[in-house]
Order: sequence, then structure tokens, then C-alpha cells
Amino acid sequence: MNCRQISDFLMAYLDCELDPATRKAFEYHLALCPPCVAFMQSYEQAVRLGREAFECQAPPPRVPEELIRAILAATGATPPGCTQPPDCSKPPQGSKPPGPPSAP
Repeated sequence: MNCRQISDFLMAYLDCELDPATRKAFEYHLALCPPCVAFMQSYEQAVRLGREAFECQAPPPRVPEELIRAILAATGATPPGCTQPPDCSKPPQGSKPPGPPSAP
């Protein structure tokens, strides 16, 4: 087995899907090839990190509805469940309407 084949069989090896003869050849090559061992270790780490990234985590603590609305109003974002974008022609709540242009 060569380095290219190690790459081709890596997923099957990690999933224990290789037949005994191929597995033996795979492991023999790993015993002689430090770069393939390093590649396999980095591949295993990438798979593990990918799985961890999508693991279910505890939900965040409840954010008060009033805080959500204040943030949305301040940023002009659309509230959850709202199908229309904010009306940009209206000034944000709490802001002064624009005054007359100043004279030069």
C-alpha cells in the first residue's frame, strides 16, 4: 500500500470497514510512514472537531423579550416572525426628526 491508497482508504479504516488483509497492509504502511500517521491524526481531529461543532448544547438562558425588541429597534432589524423589512423612511424610535438644513 502507498500513501495515495492510505488517503483513499482512510475513512474506511477509521470506520473499521476494511477487510482484514487490507487493514493489515494499511497498518503496515502506517508503521513505516510518519507523514501518513500525521495525516491520519489530523484527519481524525478534523472529524472530531466537526462533530463537536454540531453537538447539541444546552440552550442559552432566556433573553428578556424587552431586550430583544430594544436591540432590534436600535439596529433596525426585522423582529422574529415579521415578514416585512423595517420601514426605513421612519426615524428610529427615540430619535429626533431631521431639522431644516443649516445655512452656510
